[in-house]
Amino acid sequence: MAETWTVRSLLQWAREWLGRKGAENPRLDAELLLADALRCDRVRLYIDADKPLAAEELARFKSLIKRRGEREPVAYILGTKEFYGRPFAVSAGVFIPRPETELLVRMVTEHLARDAEARVLDLCAGSGAVGIWCGKTCSGCRPARAAPRVVRGRGRPRRDPQDRGRRR
Repeated sequence: MAETWTVRSLLQWAREWLGRKGAENPRLDAELLLADALRCDRVRLYIDADKPLAAEELARFKSLIKRRGEREPVAYILGTKEFYGRPFAVSAGVFIPRPETELLVRMVTEHLARDAEARVLDLCAGSGAVGIWCGKTCSGCRPARAAPRVVRGRGRPRRDPQDRGRRR
């Protein structure tokens, strides 16, 4: 008889396996990937910890965890990274927003007066998160225009991560 995997047992296994593979945050990585595979949020993983997983759910998770085991960043696997609580689309050609990026935005917005006129150019840096967030938090900040072919596909916020019915 085949072993029945529950959310809890799979999270425990994935956490340990990713730890052996050298992941910096094996628990968080396992939670994010399993939540994506189950099309739920991370809280649901703990609410339904004893839920047995269906074969198709296991297959979805296996493909995700395998990629992480090969050191692919979780943000690239999921296609999204939160920045100041807002999801941004990322892919292999886009720099992933990091905590230091949030510090940069905080420093810029603190430096500028709330109503100061400023133009923000976020060029070839990744998802467009810096320019978009500066524009949202500083009323006088406006994004500077760049050539469309340079910014095509960048800076488009993804749908809310709670909407797990997405697949692009």
